[in-house]
Amino acid sequence: MSATELAPVRWSHLKNMCQSPAHYRYRLEHPISETPAMRIGTYVHKLLLGGPRLVEVYPGDRRGKAWEEFDAAYGKIATVLNRSEGETASRIANAVMEHKQAMELLYSGAREETISWVQTGRVCVGTPDVASASVLVDLKVTVSADPKILRWHAIKMLWHAQLAWYANALSKINGFMPADIYIVAAESKPPYPVTILHMQPSAIMAGEAVWASCFSRLLQCEASGDWPAYSSVPVPFEAPSQDDLLFASEEEDA
Repeated sequence: MSATELAPVRWSHLKNMCQSPAHYRYRLEHPISETPAMRIGTYVHKLLLGGPRLVEVYPGDRRGKAWEEFDAAYGKIATVLNRSEGETASRIANAVMEHKQAMELLYSGAREETISWVQTGRVCVGTPDVASASVLVDLKVTVSADPKILRWHAIKMLWHAQLAWYANALSKINGFMPADIYIVAAESKPPYPVTILHMQPSAIMAGEAVWASCFSRLLQCEASGDWPAYSSVPVPFEAPSQDDLLFASEEEDA
């Protein structure tokens, strides 16, 4: 199969290469099931950004004939939230709406517009939350908007790599990178605080290194047909000495 016949590369799949090619291939063939947090995040995006995604809130319990009829009508074409999830999403969206700078950023460019580009011969697609020639913004619903916690969570979740991936796409489309890149993060529990992260060049460079490594490995796996897991060879295992364990224990107690 040629590169042009392969499914377009999406970040939601590519990020799994950071675990292993086997994880990437599995996720490509087995879409992830939506969690309550994912459903809430989807509805927050819908309320604030619009977009083509269908979202429905079911007011009752997910059981009985009424639910079966509702699920049959919407379950395969829409994200369906229960009443509690819908109320939480509405409160989060309202908190963002009350944050003047967050709303200015979320309305600073095209919202939920799918873009397509070619990277090293492979067709890629993506849907940045907000994008213009000068600004790139991503909206996140997260467990903590505390800046100290949020920074490390963003790195763990590869948000910097996702934004670098989209920034690279926009540079190919527009001929230059966006001047400013932001994350608007809303906490998922009361009082639903909002924090804005202004991505610095060092963060984007680090994110670029992540996606470039994943993408390079993807091309290698597609060419070879080999999709290894964590390691294809035996991994040396050495236990720490008793002195090292004692020192580590003393450090934790200090």
